[in-house]
Amino acid sequence: MTAPTVRMLRYARAWVFGPTELVEDEIQLDRDGTPVAATLVRPRRPQPPLPAWVVLHGITRPGRSHAQLLRFTRAIASTGAVAIIPDVPEWRELSLSPHLSAPTVRAAIRGLRASGLALDRPVGIVGVSFGAPHAIAAAGLPDLRDEIATAVGFGGYGHLESTFDFMMSGEHGWNDDRHALRPDPYGRWVVGANYLTAVPGHDDAGDVARALHTLAATSGDGDAPSWHPVYDPLIRRMRTE
Repeated sequence: MTAPTVRMLRYARAWVFGPTELVEDEIQLDRDGTPVAATLVRPRRPQPPLPAWVVLHGITRPGRSHAQLLRFTRAIASTGAVAIIPDVPEWRELSLSPHLSAPTVRAAIRGLRASGLALDRPVGIVGVSFGAPHAIAAAGLPDLRDEIATAVGFGGYGHLESTFDFMMSGEHGWNDDRHALRPDPYGRWVVGANYLTAVPGHDDAGDVARALHTLAATSGDGDAPSWHPVYDPLIRRMRTE
């Protein structure tokens, strides 16, 4: 079998059955003067230097500790690579802060280089959800394009206006065909918490923005989907406050 086929099979096996023989280290990165944590995942047996990946998490409370994100990263490391998941504390606090993506990627790549585990060649980058478009955009930045060999996005968006439209209304379509689904309210809670007071005529709606942040944070900390009725008592209480 070819090397890419072997790596693909190792990834699939680790994803389905769980990884074995991995080492996970907690390290500190310097993000333009701000210390941030990161998780470094590598195979126990293969000797460095190894192919390297940066994995960006999304707007989630667990951040780099998100169960599915860790499962994915461990599967990547099981192919014989080293992967780093930099923490973006602001994203865990549900602040969109898109300007932090490039400094985070730069810090993660420096962390890989400093670890001595990565091959001296461009790395791969994967972004999940909110991190997806930022991973792809980072690969096009003048100071990063020679540092990044490939960029992959999972669960991202291609058109921001259409994404917001679907978050708010559930309507979507292709060409002349229009459809409607029930959108997860988590997305619009996060967007509202970040931008409601910037909408003309709503600059005094800080209490509503804070309530939306509370809803999103409570949902992100819990196990139930955002539309689950378990959150109804909280919604009713905040409506009366």
